[in-house]
Amino acid sequence: MEEINIKENNNYIKKVIIRFAVIVVTGLLFIFLVNYKKYVNNAMTRICYVISIIGLIASTVFFGLMFVEKISGKTKKAFYTFFDLFYIFTLACAAFQMLFAFGYFKANVDGESMFPTLLNNQTLIVRSSNENIDNFDIVVARYDSNINIPSMHLKTGDLLVKRVIAKGGDTFYYLNGVLYLNDERIDEEYCTENFKTFDLSDSKYATEVGPLRYDKETGKYYINEGYYFLMGDNRNNSNDSEELGFFKKEQIIGRVDYELHGIFKWEKIGESRE
Repeated sequence: MEEINIKENNNYIKKVIIRFAVIVVTGLLFIFLVNYKKYVNNAMTRICYVISIIGLIASTVFFGLMFVEKISGKTKKAFYTFFDLFYIFTLACAAFQMLFAFGYFKANVDGESMFPTLLNNQTLIVRSSNENIDNFDIVVARYDSNINIPSMHLKTGDLLVKRVIAKGGDTFYYLNGVLYLNDERIDEEYCTENFKTFDLSDSKYATEVGPLRYDKETGKYYINEGYYFLMGDNRNNSNDSEELGFFKKEQIIGRVDYELHGIFKWEKIGESRE
C-alpha cells in the first residue's frame, strides 16, 4: 500500500514539474514574442502579457512551496489546480502572439492617404512578412528618420499604409501625371487624381546613399535591391516616398491582404468595392 502511495506521489510531482516547465517555457516565449514585434501588440496582448508575468512569479513561488512539508495536502492540491489551469493559458497566449508575430496582425487605417482604396478607421488584416513584396501591393511600413527624409509630421516608429510603386531593379518616372514603370505606361486606376511629374535626379533622391543607381548608357536611375518607393493613393494628401524618400526592406513590416468586417468576415483587399 505504501509502495502504491509513493508511486502515486511521484507521478503527482512529475505532473507538477511538467506543468511548471510548460508555464516557464511558454511564458518566456510569450514575453519574447511580445517584445520581438511590439507594433503588432494590442490591448488584449498587453493584458495577457501582464497576467503572464504575474503568473510566472506566482508559479515559481507555488512550485517552491509544493516541496515544503509543512504545507497541507489540500493547499498543495490548490497549487496544482493553479498549474493545471495556468499552463493552458500560457500556451494559448503564446500561440496567439505567434500568430501576430509570424502570421497576421490587425491594423487600423488612420487618415485619408489611401482613399479611395482604404477608408479612415478601416480595419485591415496584415500578413506579418516583408518577403515577396511586389509592385502595387499595399504594405505597412515603419518610418525611420535615420533612413527617410526627416518630416515634421512623423516620428521614428510611426506606421504608414502605402502602395508599392517601384522596387529594387525597377526604373520609373511620372510624365504628365502618368506612371511609366520599366518603360511601360501604367494606368493607376486606384487613384482618383493624376500625380505631378517629378525627376529621380532631384537631389533629395539622388543624394541619398544606397537607393539609386545611375546607368550612363541609358541615362536612367535604377532602384537598388532592398529599396521601395511607396505612395498613397490619395496623392495630394499623403506623406510618402515623394517627400520621405525610399524605404528599406526591413522597414516594411507586412503586406495588407484583407479587410476585416467581422471576426469571421475577411475580404480580399479591394473586393468589397469592386
